Amino acid sequence: MARVNDGLTSDRQIPILRGLIRLYRESGDFESLDGAFRYYARVQAIGAVPPTRQELDDGLEYFEWQREAYASRRDGKQAVHLLQAYLANEQMLKALSASEDADPEWFRQLVMSQMRNLYLLLSSDPVTLHDHGFIPGQLVPDEATLRRIQYIQKSGISRGQELLKEAIVRGQAFEATDRAALHLELGDWYQYHSKFSKAGREYAQVVKILSEAGQDDLLSQWLEQPMELPDERELWQLPPEQDQHGGLVVVAQYKVSARGEARSLKVSVPGADSSGQARRIKAMLRETHFRPRFVRGVAESSEPVTRTYRLLD
Repeated sequence: MARVNDGLTSDRQIPILRGLIRLYRESGDFESLDGAFRYYARVQAIGAVPPTRQELDDGLEYFEWQREAYASRRDGKQAVHLLQAYLANEQMLKALSASEDADPEWFRQLVMSQMRNLYLLLSSDPVTLHDHGFIPGQLVPDEATLRRIQYIQKSGISRGQELLKEAIVRGQAFEATDRAALHLELGDWYQYHSKFSKAGREYAQVVKILSEAGQDDLLSQWLEQPMELPDERELWQLPPEQDQHGGLVVVAQYKVSARGEARSLKVSVPGADSSGQARRIKAMLRETHFRPRFVRGVAESSEPVTRTYRLLD
Protein backbone atom coordinates (compact mmCIF):
# COMPACT_ATOMS: atom_id res chain seq x y z
CA MET A 1 0.00 0.00 0.00
CA ALA A 2 2.95 2.36 0.48
CA ARG A 3 3.52 2.55 -3.28
CA VAL A 4 -0.15 3.30 -3.96
CA ASN A 5 -0.68 5.80 -1.15
CA ASP A 6 2.64 7.68 -1.19
CA GLY A 7 3.87 7.47 -4.77
CA LEU A 8 6.39 5.42 -6.71
CA THR A 9 9.43 6.86 -4.93
CA SER A 10 8.16 6.96 -1.35
CA ASP A 11 10.88 6.12 1.16
CA ARG A 12 8.27 4.10 3.09
CA GLN A 13 9.01 1.35 0.56
CA ILE A 14 12.65 1.08 1.66
CA PRO A 15 12.14 -1.52 4.44
CA ILE A 16 9.98 -3.57 2.08
CA LEU A 17 12.56 -3.40 -0.68
CA ARG A 18 15.36 -4.37 1.70
CA GLY A 19 13.31 -7.38 2.73
CA LEU A 20 12.75 -8.35 -0.90
CA ILE A 21 16.43 -7.93 -1.70
CA ARG A 22 17.36 -10.22 1.18
CA LEU A 23 14.71 -12.77 0.13
CA TYR A 24 15.72 -12.79 -3.55
CA ARG A 25 19.42 -13.10 -2.68
CA GLU A 26 18.80 -16.01 -0.29
CA SER A 27 16.61 -17.81 -2.83
CA GLY A 28 19.01 -17.23 -5.74
CA ASP A 29 16.40 -15.36 -7.82
CA PHE A 30 18.93 -13.03 -9.42
CA GLU A 31 16.59 -11.62 -12.06
CA SER A 32 14.15 -10.44 -9.40
CA LEU A 33 17.05 -9.30 -7.24
CA ASP A 34 18.31 -7.14 -10.09
CA GLY A 35 14.91 -5.50 -10.48
CA ALA A 36 14.57 -4.92 -6.73
CA PHE A 37 18.02 -3.34 -6.50
CA ARG A 38 17.37 -1.03 -9.45
CA TYR A 39 14.04 0.11 -8.01
CA TYR A 40 15.67 0.53 -4.61
CA ALA A 41 18.32 2.79 -6.19
CA ARG A 42 15.57 4.89 -7.73
CA VAL A 43 13.64 5.24 -4.47
CA GLN A 44 16.81 6.11 -2.54
CA ALA A 45 17.86 8.62 -5.24
CA ILE A 46 21.39 7.28 -4.95
CA GLY A 47 23.87 10.01 -5.82
CA ALA A 48 21.32 12.82 -5.98
CA VAL A 49 22.25 14.46 -2.65
CA PRO A 50 25.09 14.06 -0.09
CA PRO A 51 24.42 10.72 1.60
CA THR A 52 23.72 9.84 5.18
CA ARG A 53 25.67 6.93 6.68
CA GLN A 54 22.79 4.56 5.91
CA GLU A 55 22.49 5.86 2.35
CA LEU A 56 26.24 5.47 1.87
CA ASP A 57 26.07 1.85 3.02
CA ASP A 58 23.06 1.25 0.78
CA GLY A 59 24.89 2.78 -2.17
CA LEU A 60 28.02 0.70 -1.61
CA GLU A 61 25.88 -2.44 -1.40
CA TYR A 62 24.10 -1.46 -4.62
CA PHE A 63 27.40 -0.91 -6.44
CA GLU A 64 28.72 -4.25 -5.19
CA TRP A 65 25.58 -6.01 -6.42
CA GLN A 66 25.94 -4.45 -9.87
CA ARG A 67 29.51 -5.74 -10.07
CA GLU A 68 28.32 -9.19 -9.00
CA ALA A 69 25.67 -9.10 -11.73
CA TYR A 70 28.29 -8.01 -14.26
CA ALA A 71 30.53 -10.93 -13.30
CA SER A 72 27.76 -13.53 -13.37
CA ARG A 73 25.75 -12.65 -16.51
CA ARG A 74 26.68 -14.23 -19.84
CA ASP A 75 23.93 -12.90 -22.13
CA GLY A 76 25.78 -9.97 -23.74
CA LYS A 77 24.08 -7.39 -21.50
CA GLN A 78 26.37 -7.63 -18.49
CA ALA A 79 28.08 -4.31 -19.26
CA VAL A 80 24.82 -2.54 -18.34
CA HIS A 81 25.40 -3.43 -14.70
CA LEU A 82 28.94 -2.12 -14.68
CA LEU A 83 27.84 1.14 -16.26
CA GLN A 84 25.08 1.49 -13.67
CA ALA A 85 27.59 1.01 -10.87
CA TYR A 86 30.08 3.49 -12.31
CA LEU A 87 27.65 6.31 -13.04
CA ALA A 88 25.71 6.06 -9.78
CA ASN A 89 29.00 5.80 -7.84
CA GLU A 90 30.25 8.91 -9.67
CA GLN A 91 27.10 10.82 -8.81
CA MET A 92 27.46 9.93 -5.14
CA LEU A 93 31.12 11.01 -5.16
CA LYS A 94 30.23 14.37 -6.66
CA ALA A 95 27.38 14.89 -4.21
CA LEU A 96 29.71 14.11 -1.30
CA SER A 97 32.46 16.36 -2.67
CA ALA A 98 30.02 19.26 -2.80
CA SER A 99 29.39 18.97 0.94
CA GLU A 100 31.66 21.20 3.03
CA ASP A 101 31.76 18.77 5.96
CA ALA A 102 32.17 15.58 3.93
CA ASP A 103 33.70 12.75 5.95
CA PRO A 104 37.08 11.81 4.34
CA GLU A 105 36.53 8.15 5.27
CA TRP A 106 33.21 8.11 3.43
CA PHE A 107 34.96 9.64 0.44
CA ARG A 108 37.69 6.98 0.63
CA GLN A 109 35.11 4.18 0.63
CA LEU A 110 33.36 5.62 -2.43
CA VAL A 111 36.69 6.08 -4.21
CA MET A 112 37.67 2.46 -3.60
CA SER A 113 34.31 1.31 -4.92
CA GLN A 114 34.79 3.44 -8.03
CA MET A 115 38.29 2.05 -8.53
CA ARG A 116 36.78 -1.44 -8.70
CA ASN A 117 34.46 -0.20 -11.43
CA LEU A 118 37.31 1.48 -13.32
CA TYR A 119 39.54 -1.59 -13.23
CA LEU A 120 36.72 -3.62 -14.78
CA LEU A 121 35.78 -0.99 -17.35
CA LEU A 122 39.34 -0.40 -18.50
CA SER A 123 40.10 -4.11 -18.72
CA SER A 124 37.33 -4.48 -21.33
CA ASP A 125 38.03 -4.08 -25.04
CA PRO A 126 37.62 -0.44 -26.16
CA VAL A 127 34.36 0.40 -27.92
CA THR A 128 33.98 2.79 -30.83
CA LEU A 129 30.69 4.60 -30.29
CA HIS A 130 29.96 8.10 -28.97
CA ASP A 131 28.30 9.38 -25.81
CA HIS A 132 24.63 8.97 -24.93
CA GLY A 133 22.30 9.95 -22.11
CA PHE A 134 21.64 7.83 -19.02
CA ILE A 135 19.03 7.70 -16.28
CA PRO A 136 20.20 6.11 -13.00
CA GLY A 137 18.17 3.09 -11.97
CA GLN A 138 17.18 2.11 -15.52
CA LEU A 139 18.65 -0.49 -17.84
CA VAL A 140 19.79 1.12 -21.09
CA PRO A 141 20.06 -0.34 -24.61
CA ASP A 142 23.28 -2.14 -25.45
CA GLU A 143 24.35 0.51 -27.96
CA ALA A 144 23.87 3.29 -25.45
CA THR A 145 25.83 1.30 -22.87
CA LEU A 146 28.77 0.97 -25.23
CA ARG A 147 28.67 4.68 -26.04
CA ARG A 148 28.99 5.62 -22.39
CA ILE A 149 31.67 3.01 -21.79
CA GLN A 150 33.76 4.47 -24.62
CA TYR A 151 33.76 7.86 -22.95
CA ILE A 152 34.72 6.34 -19.58
CA GLN A 153 37.49 4.25 -21.14
CA LYS A 154 39.02 7.32 -22.78
CA SER A 155 39.13 9.29 -19.53
CA GLY A 156 39.33 6.43 -17.03
CA ILE A 157 43.08 6.42 -16.32
CA SER A 158 43.12 10.10 -15.46
CA ARG A 159 39.87 9.82 -13.49
CA GLY A 160 41.26 7.03 -11.32
CA GLN A 161 44.39 9.08 -10.70
CA GLU A 162 42.33 12.15 -9.76
CA LEU A 163 40.14 10.21 -7.34
CA LEU A 164 43.04 8.58 -5.51
CA LYS A 165 44.97 11.85 -5.30
CA GLU A 166 41.93 13.60 -3.86
CA ALA A 167 41.44 10.77 -1.36
CA ILE A 168 45.09 11.18 -0.30
CA VAL A 169 44.62 14.91 0.23
CA ARG A 170 41.38 14.44 2.15
CA GLY A 171 42.95 11.68 4.23
CA GLN A 172 45.92 13.60 5.62
CA ALA A 173 44.59 13.05 9.14
CA PHE A 174 44.31 9.27 8.66
CA GLU A 175 46.50 6.86 10.56
CA ALA A 176 49.80 6.04 8.86
CA THR A 177 48.57 2.63 7.69
CA ASP A 178 45.54 4.13 5.94
CA ARG A 179 47.58 6.92 4.33
CA ALA A 180 50.13 4.40 3.08
CA ALA A 181 47.34 2.20 1.71
CA LEU A 182 46.08 5.06 -0.48
CA HIS A 183 49.57 5.66 -1.89
CA LEU A 184 49.80 1.92 -2.51
CA GLU A 185 46.53 2.02 -4.44
CA LEU A 186 47.76 4.94 -6.55
CA GLY A 187 51.05 3.16 -7.18
CA ASP A 188 49.15 0.05 -8.24
CA TRP A 189 46.97 2.14 -10.58
CA TYR A 190 50.06 3.58 -12.27
CA GLN A 191 51.76 0.17 -12.37
CA TYR A 192 48.67 -1.43 -13.92
CA HIS A 193 48.78 1.14 -16.72
CA SER A 194 52.57 0.81 -17.26
CA LYS A 195 53.41 4.22 -15.77
CA PHE A 196 56.40 2.77 -13.97
CA SER A 197 58.16 5.96 -12.84
CA LYS A 198 55.00 7.34 -11.25
CA ALA A 199 54.28 3.98 -9.67
CA GLY A 200 57.77 3.89 -8.18
CA ARG A 201 57.29 7.30 -6.57
CA GLU A 202 54.07 6.19 -4.91
CA TYR A 203 55.62 2.95 -3.66
CA ALA A 204 58.49 5.04 -2.24
CA GLN A 205 55.89 7.04 -0.30
CA VAL A 206 54.52 3.78 1.10
CA VAL A 207 58.02 2.85 2.29
CA LYS A 208 58.56 6.29 3.84
CA ILE A 209 55.23 6.42 5.69
CA LEU A 210 55.36 2.88 7.05
CA SER A 211 59.05 3.06 7.97
CA GLU A 212 58.51 6.28 9.92
CA ALA A 213 55.55 4.67 11.68
CA GLY A 214 57.56 1.59 12.62
CA GLN A 215 55.30 -0.64 10.51
CA ASP A 216 58.08 -2.81 9.09
CA ASP A 217 56.02 -5.99 9.23
CA LEU A 218 53.25 -4.44 7.12
CA LEU A 219 55.80 -2.99 4.73
CA SER A 220 57.23 -6.46 4.26
CA GLN A 221 53.76 -7.91 3.72
CA TRP A 222 52.87 -5.35 1.07
CA LEU A 223 56.07 -4.96 -0.92
CA GLU A 224 58.52 -7.82 -0.41
CA GLN A 225 56.57 -10.24 -2.63
CA PRO A 226 55.08 -9.57 -6.09
CA MET A 227 51.32 -9.18 -6.23
CA GLU A 228 48.81 -9.56 -9.06
CA LEU A 229 46.98 -6.35 -9.89
CA PRO A 230 44.43 -5.26 -8.99
CA ASP A 231 45.42 -6.43 -5.50
CA GLU A 232 42.67 -9.00 -4.96
CA ARG A 233 43.08 -8.95 -1.20
CA GLU A 234 41.31 -5.59 -1.17
CA LEU A 235 39.34 -5.30 -4.38
CA TRP A 236 37.76 -8.55 -5.40
CA GLN A 237 35.21 -11.02 -4.13
CA LEU A 238 33.85 -13.95 -6.08
CA PRO A 239 30.18 -13.71 -7.00
CA PRO A 240 28.35 -15.97 -4.51
CA GLU A 241 27.18 -18.45 -7.13
CA GLN A 242 30.72 -18.88 -8.51
CA ASP A 243 32.21 -19.18 -5.03
CA GLN A 244 29.76 -21.99 -4.26
CA HIS A 245 30.31 -23.93 -7.45
CA GLY A 246 34.12 -23.70 -7.35
CA GLY A 247 36.23 -24.10 -10.45
CA LEU A 248 39.35 -25.71 -11.85
CA VAL A 249 42.33 -25.37 -9.48
CA VAL A 250 45.73 -24.80 -11.10
CA VAL A 251 49.24 -24.35 -9.68
CA ALA A 252 51.54 -21.82 -11.35
CA GLN A 253 55.22 -21.09 -10.76
CA TYR A 254 56.92 -18.02 -12.20
CA LYS A 255 59.26 -15.11 -11.58
CA VAL A 256 58.12 -11.48 -11.71
CA SER A 257 60.45 -8.96 -13.32
CA ALA A 258 61.23 -5.52 -11.90
CA ARG A 259 58.69 -4.11 -14.38
CA GLY A 260 55.96 -6.44 -13.13
CA GLU A 261 55.94 -9.08 -15.88
CA ALA A 262 55.59 -12.84 -15.29
CA ARG A 263 58.56 -14.84 -16.62
CA SER A 264 59.65 -18.51 -16.70
CA LEU A 265 56.07 -19.74 -16.38
CA LYS A 266 55.27 -23.30 -15.37
CA VAL A 267 51.66 -24.40 -14.89
CA SER A 268 50.25 -27.71 -13.65
CA VAL A 269 46.58 -28.63 -13.93
CA PRO A 270 45.06 -31.81 -12.43
CA GLY A 271 43.47 -34.15 -14.94
CA ALA A 272 44.50 -36.39 -17.79
CA ASP A 273 44.14 -33.81 -20.58
CA SER A 274 45.35 -30.54 -19.11
CA SER A 275 47.63 -29.12 -21.82
CA GLY A 276 44.95 -26.78 -23.20
CA GLN A 277 44.11 -25.42 -19.78
CA ALA A 278 47.78 -24.93 -18.97
CA ARG A 279 48.28 -22.89 -22.15
CA ARG A 280 45.25 -20.79 -21.25
CA ILE A 281 46.57 -20.08 -17.76
CA LYS A 282 50.00 -19.17 -19.10
CA ALA A 283 48.47 -16.73 -21.56
CA MET A 284 46.41 -15.12 -18.79
CA LEU A 285 49.43 -14.75 -16.51
CA ARG A 286 51.52 -13.23 -19.30
CA GLU A 287 48.84 -10.56 -19.66
CA THR A 288 48.51 -10.00 -15.91
CA HIS A 289 49.97 -6.82 -14.40
CA PHE A 290 52.01 -7.36 -11.24
CA ARG A 291 53.29 -5.10 -8.50
CA PRO A 292 56.96 -6.13 -8.45
CA ARG A 293 58.95 -7.01 -5.37
CA PHE A 294 60.50 -3.98 -3.65
CA VAL A 295 63.63 -4.06 -1.51
CA ARG A 296 64.56 -0.82 0.28
CA GLY A 297 62.18 0.99 -2.03
CA VAL A 298 63.70 -0.36 -5.27
CA ALA A 299 61.89 -2.74 -7.63
CA GLU A 300 63.66 -6.06 -8.13
CA SER A 301 63.04 -9.31 -9.97
CA SER A 302 61.60 -11.92 -7.67
CA GLU A 303 62.71 -15.42 -6.90
CA PRO A 304 60.31 -18.08 -8.29
CA VAL A 305 56.91 -17.89 -6.60
CA THR A 306 54.31 -20.66 -6.54
CA ARG A 307 50.63 -19.75 -6.42
CA THR A 308 47.34 -21.57 -6.69
CA TYR A 309 44.52 -20.19 -8.83
CA ARG A 310 40.94 -21.17 -9.50
CA LEU A 311 39.94 -20.98 -13.15
CA LEU A 312 36.31 -19.87 -13.55
CA ASP A 313 34.22 -20.11 -16.70
